[in-house]
Amino acid sequence: MMYSDEQKKTALYLCIFLGWFGIHRFYLKKYATGLIWMFTGGVFFVGWIIDIVTIASGKMFERDELEERAREDGLDHFGAEKELKHLYSILRDGEKAIYSTTGQMDGNVWMIACTNQRVIFIDKGMIYGTKQHEILLRNITSISYRTELINGNILIHSYGTLSEIRNVPKKSAEKFVSIVNKEIAKI
Repeated sequence: MMYSDEQKKTALYLCIFLGWFGIHRFYLKKYATGLIWMFTGGVFFVGWIIDIVTIASGKMFERDELEERAREDGLDHFGAEKELKHLYSILRDGEKAIYSTTGQMDGNVWMIACTNQRVIFIDKGMIYGTKQHEILLRNITSISYRTELINGNILIHSYGTLSEIRNVPKKSAEKFVSIVNKEIAKI
């Protein structure tokens, strides 16, 4: 959900004056944590103080706004929230994220995103560090998928290099390959 400046101010005032009851969380449609705040005094006042800081800094709204943008762009990012945030930070001028999915490469879960210019692989790691790899659409010589009982694999060939993404959700594998092929055809 995108929040207006007025909604953000209202949430901050509600948090400052009634935050230990969780009223600001109900206002922001965070009902489960609103109930927790209500019955624990804002998780013993510590959560209340943290909420004041995160609302004032705007951090509380970032995730919701990111989710809204991803939903509008049609990006599948289950289990890859950090990667999604990184994706939006690295898009070039005129570049648009078209579709994304998740899968395994090198023993880690990666987000694989198709833009109108490139395929981007992002792994933010469990605690720290970022791995990023990209293939320009014009350099992709072939892309294919194969499905198994539950998951699938995506194979991307680009001038002698093979990138294999395993354990991609079955429906996402087919859709990702189809979208990449359509974007390549536009070049």
